[in-house]
Amino acid sequence: MLQKAQVYQSTVRHGDQIGSRFVYPTINLDPLVLPQTLKRGVYASLVTIAGRTYAGALYFGPRVVKKEKYDVLEIYLLNFTAGSNEFELYDQSVEFSLKKFIRGVLDFAHLADLREQISKDILLVKEALNEK
Repeated sequence: MLQKAQVYQSTVRHGDQIGSRFVYPTINLDPLVLPQTLKRGVYASLVTIAGRTYAGALYFGPRVVKKEKYDVLEIYLLNFTAGSNEFELYDQSVEFSLKKFIRGVLDFAHLADLREQISKDILLVKEALNEK
């Protein structure tokens, strides 16, 4: 586990919907809320939205598969089911904390390879957070 239980806050932003359509739907947050010295990669995280806490697979770093060089901050919420309005999270304030570093930034030739890796990451996140 990480030493600090630092809690960060950001507002859910609109993304490009690539995750929702092809990989895993994520919430997009402002990457500038994290220290720029933070190691880039995937973390097990806890995310609180409107008083409810979810386990999350957080990614901080460049989306190399898309040839991007700037950092993004995205979190896949485990066990989250969007209600009848799939956009209900947009503009919501969220709090999150980093619990355990899972892996560094990787490059993928195809989105299918990324999807396969995220499936593995989610299992490691669940294990790190003792989720079922």
